[in-house]
Amino acid sequence: MLSWSCIKKLQSSKELMKLLFDFILKGENAVAIKHHDWQKEIPQLIEEGKIYRFYNSYDFRHKRSEVLRKFHYECQECRKYKRRITRATIVHHVIHVEDRPDLCLSEYYTDENGVKHLQLEPVCDACHNMLHPEKGRGLQGKESDGHFHNEERW
Repeated sequence: MLSWSCIKKLQSSKELMKLLFDFILKGENAVAIKHHDWQKEIPQLIEEGKIYRFYNSYDFRHKRSEVLRKFHYECQECRKYKRRITRATIVHHVIHVEDRPDLCLSEYYTDENGVKHLQLEPVCDACHNMLHPEKGRGLQGKESDGHFHNEERW
């Protein structure tokens, strides 16, 4: 029988409608949430320019929610470096997915010295932009407090 806990875990109405449709037409045994082998699929998605499929997947959205709840929606970068509490809305891959697809859903990783580190880090928008200057959304000439580095202000 289809349990309420199974329905609650679904993130979107599309998934719920598909699950209910499959349940009605095919019976309960045919209903299963598909899990991917992201370690194998991510390199192909990157090559095709479709990495968004991973970030929009049930697997990542579920892990994202889990990590945000675990850290009470607090930006870990703001806590460490600015000593303030800011609401986290993004889960940042400390080691980028492109570099280590095997860590795409891992909360922690172990370095070559055997030290355990946080891999999925809850961050606010501003900190995420600072962590990804290559995407062109960094502060671009401004410090984190909003002031310019130089005197030019045209």
